[in-house]
Amino acid sequence: STMRLDEYNNSNRVVAENILTLAEARSRFARSLRLRLDATCRNFDAQHLKTLLTAHPGVTPVLVAYQNPHSRGELALGAEYRVTLDDALLVALRDWLTPERVEIRYG
Repeated sequence: STMRLDEYNNSNRVVAENILTLAEARSRFARSLRLRLDATCRNFDAQHLKTLLTAHPGVTPVLVAYQNPHSRGELALGAEYRVTLDDALLVALRDWLTPERVEIRYG
């Protein structure tokens, strides 16, 4: 945005040069989308995850954090699975995996 003198009102005004949608803002400022899975995730299906992610291509990396009683690890999915964090994707993931398993990480 820039400041410009509004000569009609003899005051300054702010002019927005770029307006982002909520999905664009989330994607620009998010560090990653993190999906937390564990042995209790009975309905997990890798093909369904692939279908969801590829339907929302973008720039945000996706991480899958998996934990079971014996081990834990975090896997960064490849660039072809980077996403735009739009409402449709987030709702689909939260409905499927439960909201507490879907985390947008910032910073």
